Amino acid sequence: MSNKLAVITGGNRGIGREAAKQLSEKGFNVIVTSRSISQARSAAKEIGENVKGLELNLNDRNSISNFSQRLKDNYETIDVLINNAGMMGKDHAVSFNIDEIRSVLDSNFIGAVELTGQLFPLLKRAKEGRIINVSSGMGTLESLKEGSYAAYRLSKWALNGFTILLSSEITNSNVKVNSICPGWVKTDMGGENAPRELSQGADSITWLATIEKSPNGKFFRDREEINW
Repeated sequence: MSNKLAVITGGNRGIGREAAKQLSEKGFNVIVTSRSISQARSAAKEIGENVKGLELNLNDRNSISNFSQRLKDNYETIDVLINNAGMMGKDHAVSFNIDEIRSVLDSNFIGAVELTGQLFPLLKRAKEGRIINVSSGMGTLESLKEGSYAAYRLSKWALNGFTILLSSEITNSNVKVNSICPGWVKTDMGGENAPRELSQGADSITWLATIEKSPNGKFFRDREEINW
């Protein structure tokens, strides 16, 4: 059993919630977040006694700052940060829907980067801090050629770029960062026709959070490295 702490953004439902469940069962203390404090608390109560729900809106800098300060005031270290929260954007690039692109980038990329920066001091205090960015195969360079879902694809492409960039700068530190693609999973975002179950989508997250020695700067699906 472990007494490590994992923070999962968007952990009140879907893949984030399943990852919280899996890590809780392995003895982790887990913090799950939601824009709605009531939803965060309800999910935490249902998942397990070692799970806590807190409010966090990644589109709001004040919310990120307040959340981060609360963690700094109450915890010495964070062992795992899972940047899971995200939203979909369906317009084509040629639509030039700047409002959608800005909102999705704020949630899926900029918010994740800012939160990671705020919590990085706590990750550095862990024996081996781990950052797991929940990305998508829709954010690979090859996938961009397929078009559509512009805001979502660009946000995940940027998140992958952040993983590569950050990993190169922390090579000699005790913090490791990787991206994972959960695949097309039955969630509110993925829809009921998705072929993969929640347990499959969250498996690589749990694996990276618990593996004895973490890789750094890699992209995984089903525990196997894939191309950017």
